[in-house]
Amino acid sequence: MKNIFKILLLIIVVCLGAVVFSACTGCKENKTFSLIYTAGEGGSIEGDVCQTVHNGESGTEVVAVAGDGFEFVQWSDGVTTQSRTDKNVSHDINVTARFAKVEYFTITYDAGEGGSIEGLTKQTVKSGESGQEVTAVPNEGYRFVKWSDGKTLPKRQDKITEDCILTAEFEFFYEGGDGTASNPFTITNYTHLKNMWYYPESNFKLLNDLDLSGVVHEPIFDKSRRFAGQFDGGGFTIKNLTIETEKNFPSIFGFVYNGKIGNLNVENINISAFNYNTEKNNTNYCIGIIAGVANGFMHDLNVSGKISGNKFDYDYVTVGGIAGMGYGTFENCNSDIRIEISDAQSEMTTDFPFIFGGLIGVSDSAYIKSCVVEGNITVTDSSNYLLIGGLVGYYFTNQSTETYIDNSETFVSIFTNSGKVGGFIGNIDGIKNSSLSISDCSVHGDINARVASGFIYSAYLITTSIESCYTDNDIVGYGRAAGFICEAKGIALTNCKAMGNVSSRYINGGNLGSATGFCYQISSSTMRYCCAIGNVTATDAFGFAYLVSDCNFEQCYSSGEVTAVLHSAGFLFSLIRGSIINCYSISNVYNINEDEKAGRTLVAGFAVSLSDVNMENSYYGGELFGTVYAQGVGAYPMVATFVGFFDKTNILNCHTLHNENGYALNVIAENRNDQGEVVSLTVYTEKSDMFFLADLLNRDSDKQIWVNCQNNFPQLIM
Repeated sequence: MKNIFKILLLIIVVCLGAVVFSACTGCKENKTFSLIYTAGEGGSIEGDVCQTVHNGESGTEVVAVAGDGFEFVQWSDGVTTQSRTDKNVSHDINVTARFAKVEYFTITYDAGEGGSIEGLTKQTVKSGESGQEVTAVPNEGYRFVKWSDGKTLPKRQDKITEDCILTAEFEFFYEGGDGTASNPFTITNYTHLKNMWYYPESNFKLLNDLDLSGVVHEPIFDKSRRFAGQFDGGGFTIKNLTIETEKNFPSIFGFVYNGKIGNLNVENINISAFNYNTEKNNTNYCIGIIAGVANGFMHDLNVSGKISGNKFDYDYVTVGGIAGMGYGTFENCNSDIRIEISDAQSEMTTDFPFIFGGLIGVSDSAYIKSCVVEGNITVTDSSNYLLIGGLVGYYFTNQSTETYIDNSETFVSIFTNSGKVGGFIGNIDGIKNSSLSISDCSVHGDINARVASGFIYSAYLITTSIESCYTDNDIVGYGRAAGFICEAKGIALTNCKAMGNVSSRYINGGNLGSATGFCYQISSSTMRYCCAIGNVTATDAFGFAYLVSDCNFEQCYSSGEVTAVLHSAGFLFSLIRGSIINCYSISNVYNINEDEKAGRTLVAGFAVSLSDVNMENSYYGGELFGTVYAQGVGAYPMVATFVGFFDKTNILNCHTLHNENGYALNVIAENRNDQGEVVSLTVYTEKSDMFFLADLLNRDSDKQIWVNCQNNFPQLIM
């Protein structure tokens, strides 16, 4: 019984404990918590600001929203995100969103006259932060100078601490205009002129004369920044400018490429050349009054001045009155130039390391029309490896093209104790299938040089035709001299005249000089209606030509006096293969040899030697004077009134004067091959008998070529 009571008591206790435990557990699970969200000054809360959740559950999202002029900082419990959702809540939460006052500033970028702003011009930026980058962009003809706060870079990006306005300031480079062809930039002072550098492809016009006395100028453009625009000088003058620079292209404009310069006068320009290291810089040194290199259209230019240099140690130097190197077209350009060079030394790493021209130093396929050059070119104490031309020093073409030089003349006096000289062009050269036509041109300046020619020194490779050109300059050579052209191959000469006197001096007392009235050494060429009427004096002297091969002479003549020490002829020394048709010489030949041991002397009235030649309708009307000495075996002189000797040559309907009292014992000294040759030569003893030969000379022609002149020899109708 007692035990039963104990068991019942234990059951009651256990049941009561279970009830109590069950009651306690249900209380905890049903507990709720409060979520309270408060906005501090400057903001508000989006969402349920007062929430009740059970233990372990999550609240709903709330967002702290900043008001105008404020920004969210953080919640009071350290949460830094503006939005929050409290999860697994196990206690009451009461937090405040904190806000701070924010400053925003506005920056405005303005452009002054002459430019614009690239980028956002009005920006609102929080204090201390950076805005967006902007750039000040100048209009055509302007340059950016600075911002109104003093900064000088056109690009900027700013941190803002206050409201501000920044203005980009621009400067106009010129007097007016906008750089277009219809409204070019206008230039009224030297600063405007130099400011062309900023706009190399624009159009410019000079509005007044510029007296630049005291200005030391450097070329405006160079090889990396070339002038490709147009410059109209307006007929005004740039004068009294000094150019001294160690840079390349000493000149006013420097480097012109596909540009146009015209209607400009340039007066009293003084250029001092520098000993420029072309080897180090791997380029030619180019000097000229208008441009060092001129590629484009140069027209209506009148320049005067001086280019001087007293030392050149490096090859590839080219100097010209207008341009050192010229391409494109030169029309109505006049140059009054003094080029004075000394001590130009070369080891000849190129054929012509130093080249000088009155208009252009080196021309590449240039078209030249109606240009005039005057002045003088003097080169002293220099190596022999130089080339000079009164108009162009060296004319060449590097492309298959047809170019021309027309209606141009030179009055340039040339003096040098070295080099090779042509009164008009020094040397003509080029690639095959290219050609140059020269017409209606003349040369008037005297030449004194080692090797000299009145018009052109040499012409090779390029097909060259020269028509209606003449020289009346006196020529003195120290080795060889020619009245018109010295050396050539493959040229055609029509209606060309050499009217000046030609002489070649002795060198150091030796008999080395040779001279000819028209051409010196020429091959594969034709000469029609050409003449040499000046006097020729040299050790070896010839009225028209010296050494000639594969050439045809038609209606050509010589009339000047020929004076020689050794070999001489009234018309030519030697022709191998070719023809002489309707030609004559009335040149008297004087031999002034006084050396009995001079060796063999060859003298002829018309020609010393003809080989494989067809000669027709021609005559010689001059006389031979003097004395010829010769000693030694095989040293006998050969003197003949008409031809010294000929071989495989026909002489048809030809005539000659032969003075029986003269020292030419024979009309023809020697015929070396008379098999099959025809000689029809009439000999006259009186000049008057030859005054009426025109009908005989015309007899085999279908047109009148010869005309009789009263009391004179018959002449050609040229």
